Amino acid sequence: MSPERIYLDHAAGGVLLPSVQKEMLRYLVGIQASPGGGHREGREARKEVEKARQRVADFLGAKEAEGVVFTSGGTEAVQSAIHGWGGSVGKGTLYLSGMEHPAVESAARGLEGGVLSWCGCRWMGRGGTDGKG
Repeated sequence: MSPERIYLDHAAGGVLLPSVQKEMLRYLVGIQASPGGGHREGREARKEVEKARQRVADFLGAKEAEGVVFTSGGTEAVQSAIHGWGGSVGKGTLYLSGMEHPAVESAARGLEGGVLSWCGCRWMGRGGTDGKG
């Protein structure tokens, strides 16, 4: 990225800080085993995943690291969260705006027994449940 440009498209990725790149390289070229493997390298990879999980939990102030879930990306994270929430609350109404990411709408439409209600959203983020925004 050149100094003349400002990168604003962080929807699916972004520029990595050099410190992040350095940390990631340890895993991209060093530990290359599946954390689910039963061999020594797999156990080493799993240990690193658990250390990362604990670091994230500590950063977020979470009581238990087991509650930290890593996903492959935003779509998987959104769908897991919505389906997990939907399964715990049962039938109800989920309010969505026209500004939702397609992954949110897709996951919401997959909830069984619930009702989707569309909220309008004005240009300043103010909205209502009448669908007019």
